[in-house]
Amino acid sequence: MQKKNELKKEKFYLSSTTKTQVIYPSKKFFHIWRNGPRNKESIPLLAQDIHTLGNTFLKFTRQPHKLQTFTKSHPQDLVTEIDQGIEALWRHWITTFLPNDQIIGEEQKNSTLKENKGTWYIDPIDGTSNFIKKNTFYAIQIAYIKNNEPLIAYIGSPIIKSDERLMYKGKIRKTLQTKLKIPTSIKKKSDYTTLYESIHKKNHKNNLIIGTEYLAHRKKQSQLYKQLLKNHHATPLCIKVISLNILCLSFNQSHCFYKPKAKLWDIIPPAAYIYLQNKTKWDISIVTHKTPIKPLSQANHTYLSPFQTDKQTITLFNNAKKNNYRIDLFIITLKNDLSLKKNILNMFLDD
Repeated sequence: MQKKNELKKEKFYLSSTTKTQVIYPSKKFFHIWRNGPRNKESIPLLAQDIHTLGNTFLKFTRQPHKLQTFTKSHPQDLVTEIDQGIEALWRHWITTFLPNDQIIGEEQKNSTLKENKGTWYIDPIDGTSNFIKKNTFYAIQIAYIKNNEPLIAYIGSPIIKSDERLMYKGKIRKTLQTKLKIPTSIKKKSDYTTLYESIHKKNHKNNLIIGTEYLAHRKKQSQLYKQLLKNHHATPLCIKVISLNILCLSFNQSHCFYKPKAKLWDIIPPAAYIYLQNKTKWDISIVTHKTPIKPLSQANHTYLSPFQTDKQTITLFNNAKKNNYRIDLFIITLKNDLSLKKNILNMFLDD
């Protein structure tokens, strides 16, 4: 039975082939949804509008629903109608009110990027497998990159405090209060089990925590990760959600993150978030080939910022389109400890 206050509120719908989801947003949301940004030239105001939209879209993930799930490139690569619907909402609003900007998103066809233009990177639900299992370890994420720097980053998750889901250029930095508690339901009877068991042990020789994400059947990545942990006497961090793993850096729950073959929409929003939260603390790099036809090696690699909008970086991103926007290697380390970055890089370089 509907509550009396819901009967008085205007409804907002997200329709799919199986069911129509209904929520009751605020008047502020409807004003932004129908009229666009309050001031598209003001990054703080535009960011706050994104925060309002994102928090409202997040409500669709909290509704009781029977999900229709599809597989994409392989059985572990899942998508739901909620993923597709949320990305469609973002795209509709951006293309309607910010038509000069370009979009790279996970669930729809993307156009070729042009250099030196504002770009929105969208992952409608990062951690879809957790979301399907009704686990709250997932996130809606979006970032806006322009003029070689991130301007807005929104990571909307039920486990992040609402006022800490948004970062933007010019926002006054403060100590974040969110602390992620890894639920036991994320554990799997596989390679992950050992990692989760060890993350809570207190007998490590130092407090270094290294985060990464990989599917359990990726045996080579598993072997490399275990060797890296052993070499540094480090604690692992794998939570099956790239965005939240990266945000552990901002929440002071991790010291490093790396991901080979990372997709742009997975890494750019959370990387933008930690950059905007404290850009002087983190070294954020994409590692790629100097000569594309040759493998990564000591002689054939170069570093790029994921936030560059110049010809070299945009060409790299456009070339990655045929591989679902995967880049060779992504690394975040502390700027005052680049030796760890070098050690991670060396794992993936041919001699």
